[in-house]
Amino acid sequence: MTEWSDFEIAVTAFVTALDPKAKVRHNVRVPDRDTGLPRQRDVWVEAVICGIFPVTVLISCKKWKRKLSEQDVDAFVGELESSGAHKGVLYSYAGFTRPAIAKAQARSISCCRLYRNQPADIPELLFLSFYCCATSVRLGVNSDALPALGDTTFGEVFDLPAAGHANAVGLLVALFKEAEKGAVGDATRRGAFPTGFRTAIQVEFKEPGARPLTVSLEGKWRIYRAKLEAHLLNGTYSFTEGQFSGSQTSPWIDRLGPDPGPGWELIDGPPASLQVGTGVVFLFAGDVERQLAELFRGKRLRELA
Repeated sequence: MTEWSDFEIAVTAFVTALDPKAKVRHNVRVPDRDTGLPRQRDVWVEAVICGIFPVTVLISCKKWKRKLSEQDVDAFVGELESSGAHKGVLYSYAGFTRPAIAKAQARSISCCRLYRNQPADIPELLFLSFYCCATSVRLGVNSDALPALGDTTFGEVFDLPAAGHANAVGLLVALFKEAEKGAVGDATRRGAFPTGFRTAIQVEFKEPGARPLTVSLEGKWRIYRAKLEAHLLNGTYSFTEGQFSGSQTSPWIDRLGPDPGPGWELIDGPPASLQVGTGVVFLFAGDVERQLAELFRGKRLRELA
């Protein structure tokens, strides 16, 4: 199968998916309106509008390395008139020059490009923005307890008993996870970006003069925006109508790394509001208890301050 034939088949499949009721045929021979002799047509569509009015559409597919020019549109105008179709559509693999689009608009011809899991290289194609909100965790203690407890290790604090949990760190993490889930739920209900949250537990040591120790976990959200070139499109864009039909997906997300991955960029702060249709993905903090153990178990409380 040749590259141009593969391109025609892809266009045929997409048009078929747009209207399953329409009759869409690839590489057919339709009688010339002037000579009556059969002529090859890349894609021929027969449909019914409003269940009453039959229409035919001629689609020409150009798998060329260069953009289609005004002269190419002129040639298609002649092909369209000889076919007798009601509507003409040009699909160009490489796109169109500005004069070509202007000529096509004047002759009511649609200039389209097909995307098949390809980057959105035309900014106006982006009808949907994607953001990724990732939780960052910050551990804290109250400074007024440090004079008496500063040499205590976090491991000693983490291992203290806690009602309903194996230890104090288990209780702290459970409260953190609950607050994290609540922040996401609140953001989803409001249709907004999530806000930061904080949870804490209080423990007491029997050290003389020691004040109660408050250990806190603060959750903040790092906001990432999908890079333009990392969006993938499946569908068709009409340069003449300025419309996209199909689906758009966000970049791949690395759920194990320190950030979502190369398809995302960290932004200073989220937009003031979320537009309708904006996609938001939440990355939860993961195994917080393990992270705390690896980073802080051997450290003394005063080292955090």
